Amino acid sequence: MEEHIPLHMPETDALPPENQEAPAPQPTPAQNLFREGVELVKSLFWVLVTVTLIRSFVFQPYDVRGASMEPNLHESDYLIADKFTYRLSEPKRGDVIVLFYPLDRTRHYVKRVIGLPGETVVITAGKVYLKGTDGTLNLLEEPYLDESVFTTAFGDAESREYIVPNEQYFVLGDNRQNSSDSREWGFLPEKDIAGIVRLRAMPLNKFGLISHAKS
Repeated sequence: MEEHIPLHMPETDALPPENQEAPAPQPTPAQNLFREGVELVKSLFWVLVTVTLIRSFVFQPYDVRGASMEPNLHESDYLIADKFTYRLSEPKRGDVIVLFYPLDRTRHYVKRVIGLPGETVVITAGKVYLKGTDGTLNLLEEPYLDESVFTTAFGDAESREYIVPNEQYFVLGDNRQNSSDSREWGFLPEKDIAGIVRLRAMPLNKFGLISHAKS
C-alpha cells in the first residue's frame, strides 16, 4: 500500500486574532495642543535665557535723555551699547560711552571720553587742551564738533585745569553749553562705564554705526 505523507503547511507569523497587538491609540486634539504648548514654552524659555545673557554680558539698549550730546545724538535716540569691549581693552579718547551717573548709579548718561588716566585737561579761551609733560598746551582736535563751539569750565570759569586720577576719566557732552559732565560732578571712575555705544537703532532714518574720534 502506498504511504500517504501529510503535506507540511508553511509556517506563518500570523497570530490568532486574540493574540494580535492592538494599534497604538492616536493622540487627541487636546493632547496635541498640550504638547505644542509645552514645546512653545521651552522655546520661549531658551530665547529668554539667550536674551538675558546677551544683555548682561554683550549688548544693551539705551534711550538718550536730554540734549547733552547734540548735535550728534538727540532726545529719544535708541542706542545699542557694547558691554564686552572694555573687558578686553581700555576706553579711548573720543569714545562715546554709556555711564552710570556717579552720584546716582540708577541713572545712565551718554558722554564722550576726553581725558585719560594720568592726563591733564585744560579748558581755556573756549577750547579744550591736553597739557604735555613739558607744560605745553596741545589743542584737542574734536572733529565731531563745529569749530564755533565754545567750551567753558564749570560755573563759566574762564580757565581751569583738571588732573585726571588713575583709573578715572574726564568726560564731556558734545553740547558743551548744556551738559552735566566731569566739569560739574568730577571724574568718572572706570567701574562706572557701562559700555561703548556702537549703534543708533532708531529713528530709522538715522540708523547706523556710531563713529568714534581717534586721538
